[in-house]
Amino acid sequence: MRQSPSHVRSLMIDEDFWAKVFKRIGEGVSLRSVAEDHGVAYSTLHDRIHADDERKKRYLEALTSRAMHHAARIEELVELVESGKLEPHAAKVAIDARKWIASRFHPRQFSERLALDARVEKIDLAQMHLDELKRLMQKKKVKEINPENTEAL
Repeated sequence: MRQSPSHVRSLMIDEDFWAKVFKRIGEGVSLRSVAEDHGVAYSTLHDRIHADDERKKRYLEALTSRAMHHAARIEELVELVESGKLEPHAAKVAIDARKWIASRFHPRQFSERLALDARVEKIDLAQMHLDELKRLMQKKKVKEINPENTEAL
């Protein structure tokens, strides 16, 4: 059931409300489910989170915790299969979904793809050579040859 606009406004400035939201997300609950539980539109919560840098940071931390929660849940599902309490096919579906969630919210830890950060710089060898020659010429005094004085040699 949706809350009245005045109640929603009061929730948006209540730090205890935000602490509960981020705690629930860290426990594996989606933002959409949290919004439904509190009678607040998903878009309202989403927009308020992304409008404030501190809330956004807390939300990203909660998503990381959510990924860890789902990874731990995978281990529990495996134990249920091993003990015969859960059918392997049902467990596979649940495990695949939780792996996907974990890899999206904590890709550095759970992504199967190896992410490489490669930076390529364009190098101009001719310019490097000229710069080094200039540096050497400034370092050493070069004897200047004057073509007019070469007749005396």
